[in-house]
Amino acid sequence: MGSCDMAGVRGLMLEGDVDGLIDALTDVSRPYPERSYAAIALGRLHARRAVCPLAAALHDVCLREAGTQALALLGDPFAVGPLTELIASCSDQLVRDEARRALQMLPVDDASTEVD
Repeated sequence: MGSCDMAGVRGLMLEGDVDGLIDALTDVSRPYPERSYAAIALGRLHARRAVCPLAAALHDVCLREAGTQALALLGDPFAVGPLTELIASCSDQLVRDEARRALQMLPVDDASTEVD
């Protein structure tokens, strides 16, 4: 996929196509704006099964901000681990601050950590 297809990714969000958005997020041939939009869309849709792909996005410097925001929007306690790991491993203070803000948005009770 050479050119940016933001309309296609927006369409996936409007349709609530979680699988399509996960595919867009993880497709390294897609441009970063599409992948970032897919990440945020997954967070807005509260797509619990996207926690693992979003956590993986934290390892990509270009997707880190969108992944952090998406995990915060998702509101799933399972995101605590990946965000805490990002804070501990990243040398960029702005990234660590963003991850801390995301953690503050997550529920305190972490009894439910299973992904559906």
